[in-house]
Amino acid sequence: MNNEKEIGILNFLIYPLYHWKAILCTCLVLLVLGNLFFLRNSRPADTAEQEAAGSQEVSDEFSSENELKKQEAFLQERVENQQKYLRSSILVGMNPYHVWHAEHNICISANPQIHSSTACQASDQTPGILSAYAILLNSENLTKDIAGKLNLENWQVRELINVSTEESTITIQVIADSQERAQQIMDLIVLERPAIEAKLHESFGAFTADLLLESCYEDIDFSILEKKNQVLSGLEEDQKVLQQSYDNLVSMTASPSDSKVQYSLMFVVLGLLLSYAFFAIQVLTGNRLYSAPCLERYQELVHLGSVLPNKKIGRFGLRLRKLEDRALSSDDDAYALVASNIRNFAGEKKNILIVGDASAETCKTVAEKLSAQLSGMTLSYKGSLLKDAASVSALKDCDGVVLVEQCLVSRCDHIAKELTCIKGAGASIVGCVVVEL
Repeated sequence: MNNEKEIGILNFLIYPLYHWKAILCTCLVLLVLGNLFFLRNSRPADTAEQEAAGSQEVSDEFSSENELKKQEAFLQERVENQQKYLRSSILVGMNPYHVWHAEHNICISANPQIHSSTACQASDQTPGILSAYAILLNSENLTKDIAGKLNLENWQVRELINVSTEESTITIQVIADSQERAQQIMDLIVLERPAIEAKLHESFGAFTADLLLESCYEDIDFSILEKKNQVLSGLEEDQKVLQQSYDNLVSMTASPSDSKVQYSLMFVVLGLLLSYAFFAIQVLTGNRLYSAPCLERYQELVHLGSVLPNKKIGRFGLRLRKLEDRALSSDDDAYALVASNIRNFAGEKKNILIVGDASAETCKTVAEKLSAQLSGMTLSYKGSLLKDAASVSALKDCDGVVLVEQCLVSRCDHIAKELTCIKGAGASIVGCVVVEL
């Protein structure tokens, strides 16, 4: 016969709660141990030398704490700026496959100037004019003026404008997310050219600035994607450093009371887990009858009914039993039902032998209470079939046998042996009474 025990997940989770007092005591014991462990590790220094060392350590910790706070504030500001940049940047927000370029190529030419000191020596002003022209085009005053007209910030405009020089040519390039924006920014730059060239005339004298090429086109620019990935990578790294700095600061500023609470909670949770696991493993590995439905494996056993144990059960215990659909009837109702079932299944049998793997006291109590309900029938208990010879001998003299099995007391393999013994003696099995938790 298969003696493996079947238990549902709900039963597995509920059973340890029947022992809530033991679990609570375990948690309290470990709570005390946790506090003792904390007090042992946080004892004050005994000697003056240790006190001085402790004072120096506190001073160093205070200094380190201030440094960490400054670092955290700096990193926090940096991360916020990077996030703002990602949200607001026109350049980073562009689709690298659809980038608009507005481009002007300007040729600068200047007449050589003859110095008064050396009449035979002349100098070309073109390189100086090109450099000064590029500086003025990249100046903050120019980009700030353009940004104000477009309702943008200065940095948003500056990263869209690129000025380069080569030989006698200066190239102004504007990139944007649309043709309209690129052309708009370029037009504003063109409007500033007369003022810029007037300043250069004052410094360098006469020169010409001719527009060689003007274009506006759409192109692919993967440098935008590279810049975005670079910013994202830097942001991720800064966030990691910021989190590490925050964790270090929290660990340094944690008060002794916080540590004490942490130790207490840790040991309480440990006690809860250990005790819960102990009782859960106990019900899994004990090979004992857990509830009346477990009798279904024994086809020859009829469940005559379930009765409550002879002990006081509190409200919490009753709620747990209700969750598991266990018998909750009062003694009188439960025994009346069992007695009625015995009459029905016993038929003409009058001499009934009570046996079972429940405790002797429990079997005697069940026999006495059933005897009071079953007038005209004789119920007797001679002891365990597996231990008492008198009980085995009584099998031949009885008309029928009623087993009394108690949850988490009666072993499943013992029940199987009892059934084998009863069959071997040729006795008739009336059924089984289950004594609940």
